[in-house]
Amino acid sequence: MDNLMIKILGLIVTIVLAAIPNAYAAGRTPVATISQLYASYGQGCNHSDSVGLNEELAQRLFDAGLFRTYRNAGWIDADFFIGGQDWCFTKPVSVTLLTQTRSKARVLAIVSLDDSFRHGAPRPRVLKITFHLVRSPDGWRIADALEGGESVKNDWRRR
Repeated sequence: MDNLMIKILGLIVTIVLAAIPNAYAAGRTPVATISQLYASYGQGCNHSDSVGLNEELAQRLFDAGLFRTYRNAGWIDADFFIGGQDWCFTKPVSVTLLTQTRSKARVLAIVSLDDSFRHGAPRPRVLKITFHLVRSPDGWRIADALEGGESVKNDWRRR
């Protein structure tokens, strides 16, 4: 192989490797991090292929302090980010950037749910969750989240 072919092959390998996302990387933007979180729940009602929050996702998207709090909480009966055990989204989660500096951001997620789970009359519920994120070397990570005056970090510490 001549020198030019080696350079071309090296360039192709570099481009391909750069296109493969790091499986453990946080979001490139604050909104992307929160979108990744809610993408794990899937669309509509919870299904076996939509796992929602789990340790792998928490490790990828939470900062070190929130991840430690999550792991120390042990059994978490209700998922803070959907306000319960089961979920039935009535529309896609709305994710909006509220504020951002070089190192911190706040993002609002509006989560529209139906608590009837298609059994009986609809019971709509809307969660407005404000996420506090911090920038890390590998992207934006969730440091805390607040809904109705309650902090996820404080909720998990009580468990």
